[in-house]
Amino acid sequence: MVVVFPLLGRAMGLSDMAYGLWAGTAVNDTSSVVAAGYAFSEGAGDFATMVKLTRTLAIIPTVLVFAAISVHLQEKGPPRKAATMASKGQYEVGVPVVHPRFCNVHSVQRRRHSLPASLHDAQEYPASS
Repeated sequence: MVVVFPLLGRAMGLSDMAYGLWAGTAVNDTSSVVAAGYAFSEGAGDFATMVKLTRTLAIIPTVLVFAAISVHLQEKGPPRKAATMASKGQYEVGVPVVHPRFCNVHSVQRRRHSLPASLHDAQEYPASS
């Protein structure tokens, strides 16, 4: 990527700003964006870095909005389908798989489980080690 992007940018005749915007949005890794940007020119490197860091910082409000939506939906109560399943002893459980060191949600698994009667009224799950 770092080698190919500047060559493609020059072949397409991109300006520093156009190349910086392209590299900052198309390249995934921040260090690769910096390298690819400055390999093209100093102006392109500055702009590519700014675009990439802006995109990275935009994750924060996005996560906060989705967290607020999730809290709002949980406070509303379970949908009718889930209430019917709960009365039958079946629950649709969304379990976020979280890496303990970085606290990133990697995936959400949804499965139907028939829980034993002893777990129907459980309020908390034991802490994982």
